[in-house]
Amino acid sequence: MLATQLVERFGAPDLKTAAAAAEEEVAFAESLCSQPQDTLIAVHRTYEDGNVREAFRTLRPREGAKPARAFSFMEVEGEDEEQPGEQVDLISLADKERK
Repeated sequence: MLATQLVERFGAPDLKTAAAAAEEEVAFAESLCSQPQDTLIAVHRTYEDGNVREAFRTLRPREGAKPARAFSFMEVEGEDEEQPGEQVDLISLADKERK
């Protein structure tokens, strides 16, 4: 399914090329699964000067009692600079997918 989306939505030249890219992306996602439980890894990708730039942030809950709300992470490891457009409206994204 990912390979099909890469062709239809992102301009991959053909399904064979897209399948190879999809397999690489799944392997990359799998490599991120070795983090401790309750860790959130954020990947921010931009396209600059013909290259894809990836910035990663690792967010973990504070020490002590777990926060009551989802995504209440307080410690950040990774790039210190704020990424433009970093705020994500999950409700709007879900609404777009339903349409």
